[in-house]
Amino acid sequence: MSESYGWVARYTLAFLDAKLKHDATAAEFLGNPPEKNGVPAHILALDVKSAQGPPATLETFSAELSEKGFAHAAEVYAAFRVRNPDFKLEERL
Repeated sequence: MSESYGWVARYTLAFLDAKLKHDATAAEFLGNPPEKNGVPAHILALDVKSAQGPPATLETFSAELSEKGFAHAAEVYAAFRVRNPDFKLEERL
């Protein structure tokens, strides 16, 4: 049990170093398969999922539209609908 805890702690520290300190060595460690980092196969399985961007809300839609310009409204809207098919712009009276 202490060995598995040690590996979880090592991966947690690497994640924090990579994301908060922009540590390239820590990011490389996270990008390696566990066996390359010396983790025994029975201790850890790693499943990495990339972030999908901010949630599709009216606020994030407005922010992205402000950044890209109104001329790109249709493509911004389409991208939001891909990330979240339930996202809809409602007409306000």
